[in-house]
Amino acid sequence: DVLQVPPMVSAIKKNGVPLYKLARAGTVVERPPRPVTIYEFRIEHVTLPYVHFYIDVSKGFYVRSLAHDIGQELGCGALLAELCRVRCGTYTLEECVTIDTIKKLRSVDELRQYVGAIVGQ
Repeated sequence: DVLQVPPMVSAIKKNGVPLYKLARAGTVVERPPRPVTIYEFRIEHVTLPYVHFYIDVSKGFYVRSLAHDIGQELGCGALLAELCRVRCGTYTLEECVTIDTIKKLRSVDELRQYVGAIVGQ
């Protein structure tokens, strides 16, 4: 369990306004740290300047913020060059349908085949 400060480019609201809207207007506001959980973290391989890692986290976790925070601690800066979400809730990457697949569908009935499989119908 860790505390993480949400980034300004998030949907969290301050006085009813999403932070990303404030950020686009050039306004930075205080954001209190929020509790989040890292269930698993492992470095897959290192090919400097890239560090490839796997992380399993709770909802509300900002992986880009983690990269930034690590860079700050190291004194060199850091960012994500690539991010692949392999699970969201109970849905896995293997269950995903590509945009290209959806574009090739010819009817709503064909789309329902995918949606029904996702919601267990």
